[in-house]
Amino acid sequence: MVCVVLGTRNDLKPTTAMSDGMSNIITAMKEASLQRFSVCLSVLVPAIFVNINGEHRRMLETVKGCGLQYRAVLPPHIADEPQAKFDIAYDQSPGHSRSISKLDLGQFLVDCLFDEAHAGKVIGICTIK
Repeated sequence: MVCVVLGTRNDLKPTTAMSDGMSNIITAMKEASLQRFSVCLSVLVPAIFVNINGEHRRMLETVKGCGLQYRAVLPPHIADEPQAKFDIAYDQSPGHSRSISKLDLGQFLVDCLFDEAHAGKVIGICTIK
C-alpha cells in the first residue's frame, strides 16, 4: 500500500512534475506488485490557478487509467487546525466547508486504504462546520 501526496508548494508556473511523478510511482508500484494506493489531489483549486488545475487533472486521469486499486482524495484547503468531524462524498465535495485539517486528511489517506468501499473512487472530503 502506498500514500501519494505530491505538490509544488508555492510554485504556480506550468509544470508536469506531479503527473510525471504519479506516472513514475505507478510504474514502480507495478514493478513491485503493489496494487493499492491513495492519492491526495484536487481539481477544486480556484480557477485563477489554471496551471495547477491542469496538472491536477492530468494526475487524476493518470490515476483513473492506471489499472491499480486507487483512492483519489480531493480535499479543499488543507488547514493547520485541530482534528474535527469531517464528511466524505463520492465524485463531489460534501459541501460543508472549504477546509480540512491536515491531520484529518492524513489519517483518511491511510484509513481509506483499508476500506474496499473506497476502491476506485474519487472522494471529496471536508470538515463539518
